[in-house]
Amino acid sequence: MSNEKEGLGAEFASQSVEGISYKLPAIRIIERYGRKEIELEFATADDYAAYKRIEADAVMTDKQKYDAAVRSACEVARSAIDESVKHHYWAGMLSKGKI
Repeated sequence: MSNEKEGLGAEFASQSVEGISYKLPAIRIIERYGRKEIELEFATADDYAAYKRIEADAVMTDKQKYDAAVRSACEVARSAIDESVKHHYWAGMLSKGKI
């Protein structure tokens, strides 16, 4: 068995069975859901992580996506308010000559 570089820089193992040579993916993962078994093959761990992100996004309901968007918008607004409060505080302190 040897490692060879393929297309996008992924490493695959080469294996030969009964005179037929074929390439194996670098990562093979078997996921089990009850009695159902799914075999996944990826060139890199980053490819697997990207697959899981896409899978998680696909199973999110519209309500969950809406809630996540609202949370994100609230965090941005909260951060902007905090910066504004800091600015006004320091401007007030400066105008009163306390700095």
